[in-house]
Amino acid sequence: DAVRVLRAAWFGLLAVAVVAAVEWYTRFNPVDQFFPAYRGEGGARMVLSTYQHRILLGTAMAMGVPLSFVLRHEYENVGKKLKFFWPALGLLFAASYYAQSRGPWLGLALALGIMFALGGRGLRKTLALIGLLVVLVLVVRPGVVGTLAHYVEDTVETDSFKGGTALYRLELWRVAYHEISKSPWRFLFGYGPSAGKEIQLEWKLSYRNTLYVIDSWDNQFAYTLFQFGFVGLAAT
Repeated sequence: DAVRVLRAAWFGLLAVAVVAAVEWYTRFNPVDQFFPAYRGEGGARMVLSTYQHRILLGTAMAMGVPLSFVLRHEYENVGKKLKFFWPALGLLFAASYYAQSRGPWLGLALALGIMFALGGRGLRKTLALIGLLVVLVLVVRPGVVGTLAHYVEDTVETDSFKGGTALYRLELWRVAYHEISKSPWRFLFGYGPSAGKEIQLEWKLSYRNTLYVIDSWDNQFAYTLFQFGFVGLAAT
């Protein structure tokens, strides 16, 4: 039953990836036809598939890659072969790229790196083959390289919008540490679940030298530190 649930989730992610691919190449999204105004950020200008935000789409697609390996492993345990494994991997990789979000790309790279470090010989061979295929795609499609390079340049440029969002996420570590350091209890256990929604914080951004109201916690681990302290962060 657990494998069936896992397979159902996998097929669900693949269905989302198909919608993302269709939207990428045709700019048509059936969600817009059946649920007008459902998709918030970006609308038809960005690939969102069934999600309301491209970061959520990219993250879901990136998470589907390790999930594929888990499902294949479970099939092999009972002497079966997981159909569509390689096409599914390609589709999930592509859909995560179509989302045009840096976080999921980095998360996927980190996940594959950990899998390579801790996996067995068979898994490492598969991951090495994936690496070769990725390099081949980058050679055949130079536009992909240009897109990635553009994102990297924007991220390291402190005056750009993308650079500002990257620095803001790093700044949230300082905000969280400053707030929980106000008492030993907060240091260990933080301010509690969803505390960021109730507590209004003003913070002077070090990279812009301007006063800013912290109304968005876009760094999940920093937010975990703020909510649950170092004990909660370590448990997470």
